[in-house]
Amino acid sequence: MNQYIKTFDPIHESIKQHGIILIKGKPKGKDKEPSLFATHVNTWAEFRPGAVMMFLSDTFYRIIKDGDALKGIKINWRDEDSLKDSLNFKAPGKLSIFRNNNKTPYHWKTLKHTNLRDALDSVTSDLLGSNYLLESVDSLKSLEKTVLSDAIDSIFMEGEKVIVLDWEIPYDVTDSIDSEERQGSQDIEWEVSFDCLYVGRPELDDKLSDMELRRFEITIYFESNVSFSQWYSPGDYMNPPDGGIEIESVDTKVTSITLDGSDFEDSFGVTDIVSEMEDSDLSSFIGKKHSKFI
Repeated sequence: MNQYIKTFDPIHESIKQHGIILIKGKPKGKDKEPSLFATHVNTWAEFRPGAVMMFLSDTFYRIIKDGDALKGIKINWRDEDSLKDSLNFKAPGKLSIFRNNNKTPYHWKTLKHTNLRDALDSVTSDLLGSNYLLESVDSLKSLEKTVLSDAIDSIFMEGEKVIVLDWEIPYDVTDSIDSEERQGSQDIEWEVSFDCLYVGRPELDDKLSDMELRRFEITIYFESNVSFSQWYSPGDYMNPPDGGIEIESVDTKVTSITLDGSDFEDSFGVTDIVSEMEDSDLSSFIGKKHSKFI
């Protein structure tokens, strides 16, 4: 009878250095669907046959759906505890996980790849029909626009949904003027970063926590057209020579806004608010509205 039973060799799954692993996160939403994340495997150890512990990178991606494809969005997590909570990790110490078919689905496919795009391509057909909570790109962008709108409303107007914890504004962009001409104009690019904390919109609490947008950073990129003229006073034996640059006008516009690395155009009215401001005016304006917390 044994002659009719086909024998097989054990399967030894290879793990590449920095191979990609998918990880089921904490179940979310009404139907308790598990979110899906990805990261690189730095190294691993086999504690007993079949029990492989993988030690993970600290760079994680949330897997989302982009049409008929999958895409990884980098998570800008603030501390290890918040990340472990999203991943539903209980063990203390280094970020690590045992490889298994439930918690790390399709690892036999993804660990062959060190590039996230290639790894996701290898499991797209498996995941798109699954019950994983794969946030769509449109849904993510919509959430990010809501966050930006609330943040800008709080920074520049009377909104109360976002607390501005800290900001960095250059002291004076006109210091960047570099010209030997007697008069002229220059376009000067500068930027302002705001460290923010969301305190409003309880209906979005789960999504904000899931996408690590409870605390976030926005950066606004400006371009100021500065018209100037130079003046010179020869002086005399009682008064030394003097000179400098006189600013005649400053016209400022917003070129782009980023939220934790995602780029947006200014559809929030920031240009209208700052169009007549120099950066020193903006610093004064923000300082009167907000107190630094850190």
